[in-house]
Amino acid sequence: MITFTYSPTDIKVCIESSNDLGCTIWDTVDIYGNGTNEIFLSRVRNEVFLSFSKSGIANSEFKATLRCAYKVHPIAEIQIEYSPWTLDIETNGIMEAYHELGKYKSTDDKFIQHFQGNNFVVIPDARKIKRLEENVEAVTVNFGSEELFEIRQIINSIEIV
Repeated sequence: MITFTYSPTDIKVCIESSNDLGCTIWDTVDIYGNGTNEIFLSRVRNEVFLSFSKSGIANSEFKATLRCAYKVHPIAEIQIEYSPWTLDIETNGIMEAYHELGKYKSTDDKFIQHFQGNNFVVIPDARKIKRLEENVEAVTVNFGSEELFEIRQIINSIEIV
């Protein structure tokens, strides 16, 4: 959500459309502006069904306490940046730790629309409903092993400075 570019009506429509498309976890990170998103969500919470309120704990990038936290309460999500420029989760143990704890609990879990693969949920930017719909549709894209190999070769050939 980017509240400084939307009117309250636009944001409400965006939230409702996101929910209708199966996107039920929203990142309201501080970078968007001094808690503006949180303030707006508190105003519309009674008008919009926020399914993430029933999910559980969500956290960002913690390694040593992941298993400990899971013993207290199941982890609903973990937010970690993973891109061609930040591949460290492949080697620092986070992917393995979360993979074990993030297994499906029922056969219905695997049909949640916002999952891509077995481990990742993409948090896209969606400034218009059309873009939101395109982002949700992206879960139907599947890469073959040759395509994934080619992508990995390109990533590995780039020197990050």
